[in-house]
Amino acid sequence: MIEINAVQYLMNDKPFYLGIMKAGDLVKNFKIDTWSISNPTGYQRNLSKTRSKKFGVYLGKCKGIFHQTILINIRNKENINYKDGIAKISGEFYLVDGQHRVGGVKSLLEAQPSFDSLPIPVL
Repeated sequence: MIEINAVQYLMNDKPFYLGIMKAGDLVKNFKIDTWSISNPTGYQRNLSKTRSKKFGVYLGKCKGIFHQTILINIRNKENINYKDGIAKISGEFYLVDGQHRVGGVKSLLEAQPSFDSLPIPVL
């Protein structure tokens, strides 16, 4: 179970959460719904390892500072519980936007595990 300090807000009666996730939790639990001929309903392009690696190198140089939010989707609403500013997520979640940044975070953690608790903004 992942715990995220988060703020909940509603749009058209649907809950959204804006918060901070630890880098280690983010890279261990995501899935990417990549478009392919065998998966025509997918919405992500294939991951560019070079692009991700460059972002990981950048993160290492600037000590992990970046501000852009990673957009995730929890498809099963039973997998999220929100109470008192804490969103608890169980199971998997999908990256909607930010797969190359997450790939960069993953490569950074492989090279420098000390960044495991790096705070990552997520929506």
